[in-house]
Amino acid sequence: PIITAAAAYGTAPGSYVVFRGRGIGCPEGQSGDLVALRIGAAAPPTIEVAWCATASGHGSPMVTTTDGRSEAIVWAVGAEADNRLHGFDGESGRPVFNGGGPAERMALVRRFQTPIVVHGRIVVAADDQLYAFTSR
Repeated sequence: PIITAAAAYGTAPGSYVVFRGRGIGCPEGQSGDLVALRIGAAAPPTIEVAWCATASGHGSPMVTTTDGRSEAIVWAVGAEADNRLHGFDGESGRPVFNGGGPAERMALVRRFQTPIVVHGRIVVAADDQLYAFTSR
């Protein structure tokens, strides 16, 4: 089942839909609760599980790119679990950001929380504050 809102993005290999879910056949050697489906532009279109990763919580994913199609990163919050921001390569699912150090742990982030991008920062809302992350 799909548990949260999905995010969609396109890259050179195809279009992707990523969501929190379970019971999906992950590629060999991969597992987790974050699933990306790749939709090919063939006639008829193809669909396959591209990758699976562990989001470590109950947040909904969102995607950033450098130009609308390149260097896609899927972001998810480990809401009500590890309370960290996680980033995954949009084509492979390889972790690119795994929550940071002790100072990057958030508090009171609720399930289904989706981060947003504002002026180059990834912002996550919690019950009583906003958390902003930047890349260096």
